Amino acid sequence: MKTLRNKKRSLAVNVKRSAERRSEHRLSFQGNIPGRLEHQHDELEFAPFDISKKGLGLYLNPCPKEGEEVSLVLKGGAGETNALRFTIKHIYDHSERQGMKRCGIELKTNVPDIDLIEILSRYL
Repeated sequence: MKTLRNKKRSLAVNVKRSAERRSEHRLSFQGNIPGRLEHQHDELEFAPFDISKKGLGLYLNPCPKEGEEVSLVLKGGAGETNALRFTIKHIYDHSERQGMKRCGIELKTNVPDIDLIEILSRYL
């Protein structure tokens, strides 16, 4: 019985942590982002699946470690580029798709009301 109580307590802690991770409303993302994702100047294979005002859920290969920085270099219609910096916030160890790890990345910015959805809509 003691073990069961410990498992329940552990499960409750994990559920609470998961709920706290998502502070922004997320929208499903279908399609591609016109640009490349880089980590230390190496291009990463990526496939986005959801978006919020401050972050992206995506599959990455290879997946950098939590806390590391990646840059999304966007290509506009007139050939201009714009780079957005993100931090790897979450890596879901048991969730893979075609050899890619599921990750959550958060926009690095000092602008409190920035909207990643609006920014990316300019490039789609």
